[in-house]
Amino acid sequence: MTDLRLKYPIVLIHGTAARDNSLFWGRIPKAFRDNDIRFYYGKTDGWANVSNNAQMLKANLLRLVETTKAEKFNLIAHSKGGIDARHFISALGGHEIVASLSTLSNPHLGTPIADYLMEKHLYGDSITKKLVQRISFLLGGQSPNPTELIRDLSVKEMQTFNQSNPNRDSVYYQSFASTMNTAQDDLLYALTFKYLTRIAGEINQRYENKLSIADSVPNRS
Repeated sequence: MTDLRLKYPIVLIHGTAARDNSLFWGRIPKAFRDNDIRFYYGKTDGWANVSNNAQMLKANLLRLVETTKAEKFNLIAHSKGGIDARHFISALGGHEIVASLSTLSNPHLGTPIADYLMEKHLYGDSITKKLVQRISFLLGGQSPNPTELIRDLSVKEMQTFNQSNPNRDSVYYQSFASTMNTAQDDLLYALTFKYLTRIAGEINQRYENKLSIADSVPNRS
């Protein structure tokens, strides 16, 4: 039998609209328990912005340092949870107690979905905002801030974020992504899949047009 014991315990960090439970993480918690792997939850807010969640993560991990006597932790973060974790590591001293960060389907470059919501002003609409806040409270949100959450994940904001939150040399980073071939692969993401596919196609087309123009310009050297 393979020895799966780890030097440092694992901390699972969820993303937007999620909670710390097995319903969200699926079979992962059971697999850890079956193999006697110590793990904990990040205890962040599924509806809070990046800076607030990074502070929550810091407070939780510092408590775990006291109660578990662990020197460091291996973080596994899904979606926006990886952005929260990166901010904690880079800006809030998290590199001192984090051994590794593994991100799953993280919007490291931002998501055009956030840009779309900002462009349509849906993220700042008072009625929409109040509705999302009410829903988030029902789903366990502690300090919901949908306006800042959406802005944090925009392409422009993530460009700034990446410059301000560089990787720390003492932390091991790895990132994993998933793909969908058709909208029918996951009906929950069918609409966003179609939108992102169209946007990606438009971006590629603009890039190809630039290449064509560049190729048609005579070489004057």
